[in-house]
Amino acid sequence: MKIIFLTGGVYSSLGKGVLLSSIGKVLQFEGFSCNVLKFDPYLNYNSRFLSPLQHGEVFVTKDGEETDLDLGHYERFLDLELSSQSCYTSGKIYYELLEKERRGEFQGKTVQVVPHLVQEIISKINHFESQNTDVLLIELGGTVFDIEQKPFLIAASQLKARKENSDMIFIHVAPALTLNHNGEIKTKPIQHSVSLLKEVGINPDLLIIKGESVLTEAELTKISQNFPSIPGERIVSAPYQLNIYEIPNYLYKKEKLFSKLSTLLQLEKRETNTQLIASWESFNAQLQSKHSKTINVIIVGKYSASRESYYSIIQSLEFAASSLSAKLNIEIIQSDLLTTESQLKSAQIICIPPGFGHKSLDGIFLAIKYAREKRIPFLALCLGMQLTIIEFFRNVLNVSLANSLEFDSAAEYPIITSWKPNREMRIGDQTIKFSENSLIYKVYSSAEKVARHRHRYIFNWELSQKEANFQKSSLKVTAWSDNIAEGVELQGHPFFIGVQYHPEFNSRPLSPEPLFSSLISAAIQQNY
Repeated sequence: MKIIFLTGGVYSSLGKGVLLSSIGKVLQFEGFSCNVLKFDPYLNYNSRFLSPLQHGEVFVTKDGEETDLDLGHYERFLDLELSSQSCYTSGKIYYELLEKERRGEFQGKTVQVVPHLVQEIISKINHFESQNTDVLLIELGGTVFDIEQKPFLIAASQLKARKENSDMIFIHVAPALTLNHNGEIKTKPIQHSVSLLKEVGINPDLLIIKGESVLTEAELTKISQNFPSIPGERIVSAPYQLNIYEIPNYLYKKEKLFSKLSTLLQLEKRETNTQLIASWESFNAQLQSKHSKTINVIIVGKYSASRESYYSIIQSLEFAASSLSAKLNIEIIQSDLLTTESQLKSAQIICIPPGFGHKSLDGIFLAIKYAREKRIPFLALCLGMQLTIIEFFRNVLNVSLANSLEFDSAAEYPIITSWKPNREMRIGDQTIKFSENSLIYKVYSSAEKVARHRHRYIFNWELSQKEANFQKSSLKVTAWSDNIAEGVELQGHPFFIGVQYHPEFNSRPLSPEPLFSSLISAAIQQNY
């Protein structure tokens, strides 16, 4: 197994996750299999309690690990299903280390960062040796300036020392900072970040420079002159302006990245996957095409209007639209700022994303009611499905006290109740069965599906059966898993579906999730 270890310098949010995913795609183009490992140096155990306002969405793996959105990039670009073994924070590694200490596994030794924490980090990497993969891609979150990175850099340096030179390489990503008055590139920040790597024995084999545009030969020469240990041909330009899914093609064709990686890692020749290359190029062409059909999508969520809070949903919508030769205008409305129906007048699709907590719900209820009454194609996910049920009970069945135990632990009519008394999370893959003759059955052309979950509350089916009007109503439960309602749909509506699961985590560029495709198809049929 070969290892590519990617670091970043100067400042965060350089797009390292997208770059590492693109590097993996380049390797797949040439027939090599990849796996991915992300180290996040912060001390949180995982991403469960991280604010989506600061870190974007929480991405959930098939086995229920709550991670940052970079895992979503890896899965979408590389068409992988990752696990909890693919994401470790400092907090999680420290936690496991201290558990070992409490069990007496260190036999009275003083537990220290070096060697014990460092060895624990190395063991997470070595785990992949048994995974039958050609290349392991490792991303170290943050920047080399962060003190929290030090143990990971030491671990990487020690691991490199134990391996053949061609078995592990380092790629460093840094920005091309320019002066406003003359556009001159300043290389000192890049030099400083590389010098910090060298302090722990790491010499980057490849340097990727992020810039507003493709760097000129003169600019690349200026940068290379400051790094005598990195040949000029191993300094790669990666412009910000590219659509992220164009980056693999750009690195593969323009920068000849595979040739560089092949030389450094001494990769044997494989059969080029021409079908994959053609499919990826076709997808990009569709994504960039000026389609004649444009659909206005409004996402009404509890969090900010930041796209990263709902990243996988937006990507899923874009993949589906591209495959249907349609363009989307996506508007995100923060639910506490939605007060009148007039704000929804342009909507041809309304989507209610997941969330937690009792705050800022009125705007969401308004959007659900509007979509239901105006017959606008509608999709609600997780909390969105629960709010859809509450809105229906309140406004259609006239059960004014209908509520969720999440919002009021003493609710008189808890139509949404706890899954487990201890508020345990139901998370990760579950198998869902669809009712025959339902719309959702037609969407998937299948009687069942495996999908990811992340919730504590469920539809109170037992209580609903005491409501005779519900049994006769147009809102039907059409998806089930272990006696838990997984999906509802409104009969007589063009497309009105709520699901408890997270279809957005299974959508891929070359295979859009059917629920999103059907949603957009319904909007196209209604408007064109």
